[in-house]
Formats: sequence, C-alpha cells, structure tokens
Amino acid sequence: MSSSPDSLEALTPGHFLVGQPLNLLPEPDVTHLKMNQLDRWQRVQRYTEEFWRRWRDEYIATLQPRGKWKTKQENLKPGHLVLVKNDNSPPSAWEMARIVAVHPDQQGLVRNVTLRRGKSEYQRSVQKLCPLPD
Repeated sequence: MSSSPDSLEALTPGHFLVGQPLNLLPEPDVTHLKMNQLDRWQRVQRYTEEFWRRWRDEYIATLQPRGKWKTKQENLKPGHLVLVKNDNSPPSAWEMARIVAVHPDQQGLVRNVTLRRGKSEYQRSVQKLCPLPD
C-alpha cells in the first residue's frame, strides 16, 4: 500500500487476509460432490453471475450520465478517478485510472480523455468511462 494520494490501489479485505487484493476467487474442484451439492454450487455460480451482470448494467449505468443533448452535462475534469469499461472482462477486472487531460470538441464538450494508470498514459472515449463518486 502506498500513502501517495496518486495511488490507485484501494485498501481491500484481501490486504488483511493475504497481504494483497483478492482479484478473483479460485474455482474449487466440484467433480467429487454429489449431484445435489453440485446443483447448489451451480445455483450459487448463477447468482454470482447475475449479481455482476446487474451491477454492471444497473449500478455502473448510473455512474455514466446520459442526459438529453439539450441539457448541459458537467464535463469530466483532470484528477477524476474513473473505471475503464471493458466489454470482454468482468466488472471486477475493470481498471481504475485517473484523468490527466481532457480533449474537448469544437462545442467545448469533452469527448476523449487522457488517462494514467501506473506509469502509462493512454486515451479513451468518455463513453467507455465510469466516473467514480467523489
């Protein structure tokens, strides 16, 4: 853990358990279980997948303001923390990054931003970002 305010790593329960964040739990071997236990395990897995799908589709959607073009939305600003959406990864694997520069269009609306994650910088469209609450 770093005491730097620019650090993107948050303190998690995994730090107390194993000294580092828990990214994903390992899948246990379920071949030796009786069928009813296996059914229960599959049900738990289905609930877990449903939770992540709903978290992605419902909660994350609330972090991305999508107003009518007639009403003015607040632009992203340098220094904001964001989640970088990746459609090919589960939400638990989405990267957290800090906005270092914004690139407005001719109307002054921010369409692209430059992000910093660690020592690397890259550009992303604001449509692929989920601003985190302050």
